[in-house]
Amino acid sequence: MHSAGYLLDRLTTVASDLPVPRLTANRTAGVGAAAELREAWQGSVDERAWEAVGALSRAAEELESAFLLLVRLDESVRAYATVL
Repeated sequence: MHSAGYLLDRLTTVASDLPVPRLTANRTAGVGAAAELREAWQGSVDERAWEAVGALSRAAEELESAFLLLVRLDESVRAYATVL
């Protein structure tokens, strides 16, 4: 499992490349997961902390998938525009 720092860095990097509407929703979800992670780890590492890490990891994966889809869409639109 990745460290919390790695996941937060990855989430921030991927989210910064997304368009505004999706970016806003994903950043809100990411900030919520990160806040839950920090809160859980302030006391001791317990089940809530691992759940937060899992949620953050899933959010990062979803952001990466969304970003890759957007890149493919952008490439398709550019290719179509070139043909026209």
